[in-house]
Amino acid sequence: MAALISFYERHEKDLKREQNLTYEKQVERLASIQSSVKDLADFVSQQQKQLESSRVTLQSLENERKKLEPVVQADREVVEAILKLQAEKEVSSVWLERGIGFLLGIAGSLIASIIFAFARKRVGPSGVQETA
Repeated sequence: MAALISFYERHEKDLKREQNLTYEKQVERLASIQSSVKDLADFVSQQQKQLESSRVTLQSLENERKKLEPVVQADREVVEAILKLQAEKEVSSVWLERGIGFLLGIAGSLIASIIFAFARKRVGPSGVQETA
């Protein structure tokens, strides 16, 4: 009977030891899980901060775009007006240049005719120079 009691006590000690090991393993696993959850919480927190920073930057850029849009639109209208005016001036200046060229051509022809007439009077119809 003593052997049976000894065997029973040894068996209970082994069970308690196994349970303690099981509890220790569970505690270790829980600590590991807790660490993983903490790391995950830190990661989520960091991602939230980055997302908030990106949102603030995006909002800032959107506000800046809204401020600059009227200026850009006004500048575009001014540039278009300047280009239109330049095109109109170019068309009118082309006709002015052509008119001036035509008048200078006529004036050059008249001057050449006058010089030619004067030279003809001086030389005479026979080709001999007359003395005055």
